[in-house]
Amino acid sequence: MSSYSFDAAEVKAAASQNIKQIICDLYPDALIRGAEARLGNLDGEKGKANGGSLAISINPEKFGSYFDHATDEKGNLIDILSHLKGYTYGQAIEWLGQQYTTCTTRKYEARPLKQRAPLLAQEQYQPLSQQVGEYAIKTRQLSAGTLKAYDVRSATNDPTVACFLSYDSHDQVAKVEYVSTTEKKFRSSMHCDHHLFGKPVCHPEKTQGTVVITEGRWDAMSYYEAGYPAVSIPSGIKNTAWIDEDWEWLQQFHTILLSMDMDDKGQEALPDIVRRLGVHKCQVIKLKEKDASDMLQKGLLEELKKAYGEAEYTASSLLVSASDLREETFTTMQGGVGGSGDPWFFPGLDDFKIRPNEMTLVFGPTGHGKSQTVSNQVAFDANRQIQTVIYSAEQTNHVTMASLIRQFSGNRLIHEDRAEYDRLYDAIEPFVTIYKSTQRADPRKLLEQFIYAYERKGVTRFILDNVMSLGANRDDNAEQARIAHMFREFTKEYPIHLTVLAHPRKPSDNNKNTPPTESDISGASEWGSIPENILVVWRNKQKGTDIEIMRQDNRSEVEIAHYVEQVPDGELIVEKQRDSGELPRRKTWFDKSCQIVMPGPGLPTPFYKPAPVERDTTEDPF
Repeated sequence: MSSYSFDAAEVKAAASQNIKQIICDLYPDALIRGAEARLGNLDGEKGKANGGSLAISINPEKFGSYFDHATDEKGNLIDILSHLKGYTYGQAIEWLGQQYTTCTTRKYEARPLKQRAPLLAQEQYQPLSQQVGEYAIKTRQLSAGTLKAYDVRSATNDPTVACFLSYDSHDQVAKVEYVSTTEKKFRSSMHCDHHLFGKPVCHPEKTQGTVVITEGRWDAMSYYEAGYPAVSIPSGIKNTAWIDEDWEWLQQFHTILLSMDMDDKGQEALPDIVRRLGVHKCQVIKLKEKDASDMLQKGLLEELKKAYGEAEYTASSLLVSASDLREETFTTMQGGVGGSGDPWFFPGLDDFKIRPNEMTLVFGPTGHGKSQTVSNQVAFDANRQIQTVIYSAEQTNHVTMASLIRQFSGNRLIHEDRAEYDRLYDAIEPFVTIYKSTQRADPRKLLEQFIYAYERKGVTRFILDNVMSLGANRDDNAEQARIAHMFREFTKEYPIHLTVLAHPRKPSDNNKNTPPTESDISGASEWGSIPENILVVWRNKQKGTDIEIMRQDNRSEVEIAHYVEQVPDGELIVEKQRDSGELPRRKTWFDKSCQIVMPGPGLPTPFYKPAPVERDTTEDPF
């Protein structure tokens, strides 16, 4: 079952730019005075000479906020539409989106219902025990009503352990967290998904499109105690899987208030969460204490309410003060730029790194193995649980996956073992997403999907194979340059790494047997000058010719084998690495069966190395 829906925050932002027109359409008799529309009341009655007691803001930043000086009634555009048209919150967003914006809906395919009963059968929880109830009320300063609203339970085998239940989109229990009320011990269920805790309490119709997200379960209930329904992230601050799991649910809210712990970990995680959820919809709450629960326990309920009211959008100025860069600069100087970043798959290429906010150009002649080299990196990253999105017009999607499975497994006979194939496919599948097109892609639509993948899934690796397959005039260097700069801006705005593949211009007869250089890149010169890194993939085609001649001359298999081992199949040549300046160059051998690029002859080594299964644990719910 599928449905289409608007992103409420996008609708709010777009409708706010037309707020004056919307208010005038709803209230033709309104008197516009500066940044306000004045009326007698919400029914639209005319006021007296001053325009009336009802003042509606037409400031785009206020979203139709109003205040009636006669009744002290206040609200915003959603409340106005509810009063005039009887719309629910969801209907109001849909009406605004259709009538006053150019926002598009996104198709949502509901995820298949997971049969969780067998998976969570081992979880043991029961109704709230007296011990947990007394702890929550006396120590955490929560009311019995709040505990009931959030359906707090107790562990069957220990009445002093509180149980917090998270639910998936089908209202099934997706995760159970166990938190001791007598000591700092906590754990969570195995076989779980990472959904936000407290979603049933925070229906967008009840909260009018606003929701608070906290770092801890006790914090979420503390906000509820203050009158603000809230949810909590389901695991430690570093685990952001909940953004993907509850993406559609979060799109229903036009405003998200983030209240992460005021310690270093909580505050350091905020920027990435804001970028992924959307700068336009996230406000940040600053507290005097570590978290909302501490505020409540210390009798600072009114201070908590004040902090909620003073939540602010994050700054997005183009000017950055040097004082804001002090700590980041010191960290960079301590570690050194050259040694920072993630490794490439190829042993011995330690001086070449993959860094966030950078672009790497991989180029070489057709048939020299550019796509296979980059595919090796995808398989290597998948084993490190790093996600990659691939756009390739060079081959079909199933051929791309076939290469990845061969490389991931390092098994030349993987196609003969269906059970092993399925096991390896299950292992790599979560870390690979393929853009569904082998046609020339519209670069703007492609970039939109790249951004969506980062925001929703947290993908940090992107591959564009190749620049000449983008839907642009190949002979229009100005257009090619604009596209190159568009992707450069993508790498600077988001903490991702973009790998771009390109072909060199057709070489002259004198240069056919030498690796190309930056000046040989086909397309606008920007594709060579913009990337921070350039890697040339070079295949020694002469080796194949020499082997064929040796066979025609009836050379012995031992001699041929010796030649195959001694002479490399190609080279990886780092032609540019802006930050470190290191330009390593390494000889390569290629295993055709597994399509693995190797540092020497011999059997291929699989990229897949199974990690031990660990029980999910929460960092610190206190």
